Amino acid sequence: MLTELVQVIGHRKVLAYNAPIDHGVLLRDAKRTGVVVGALTERARWGCVMRARAAADGRPWQALRGGHRALGDTQAALQAAPYPLDGGSTNHDEYPPMNGP
Repeated sequence: MLTELVQVIGHRKVLAYNAPIDHGVLLRDAKRTGVVVGALTERARWGCVMRARAAADGRPWQALRGGHRALGDTQAALQAAPYPLDGGSTNHDEYPPMNGP
């Protein structure tokens, strides 16, 4: 499944609600399974919806409340995103890259 995910993502930027956590999970799974994830190891390829939301709202970190299930978290992240995620922007530069761990 990880191999298919890497293929689907291709050269796109990955947006995640708490990008450092998802990035770490992906790297651990890749190491455990021996799957080469290529450029997805690069922190600059990941944008953080949580940090963008906090910056736009002027409030600190807020829980996503998606139930920690793939579909629920995806729907909640779409609702929480302060900038459009409808494909109108091809690189989503408005989402800050990951900093720190």
